[in-house]
Amino acid sequence: GEVRDLPAATWGVLPMAARRALAEPAAVMRFSVLPARVAEVAERAGATARDAGLRAAFSAHAGVGAIVGALAGPRGAAEAVAAALRDWREAAHAGGGHAILEAAALAVKALMPVWDQPGAALRIMQRIKRQLDPKGILNAGRFVGGM
Repeated sequence: GEVRDLPAATWGVLPMAARRALAEPAAVMRFSVLPARVAEVAERAGATARDAGLRAAFSAHAGVGAIVGALAGPRGAAEAVAAALRDWREAAHAGGGHAILEAAALAVKALMPVWDQPGAALRIMQRIKRQLDPKGILNAGRFVGGM
């Protein structure tokens, strides 16, 4: 892909650039990786999309390791989109980070989790959740780790 420097005014719209690049994205994933690995992760994600016959667009802020990727394909491509997103998540892990599924068609969400694995922080989050919501009624099951 092409890497370009952007004018300062662009930074305000950058978070939506990937999503707007595709008329109807099937999914949007937000990555957080080591800053030195941004280009590598975006290249791998782009190659995954191309190999699957899907279209992808990315916006990134290499200084903080943030990438937003949008993915589009033909109708009925939920399996291919989910497979590509799973590889994107693996690319984020290889880049020292994680990825969350920010937006997706219901057919895609049915095939993969929205949240990445929380790791060791899950126990702490569960304890805080129990203290703040002892009956477990607030958005039950909708957060990371099924909380």
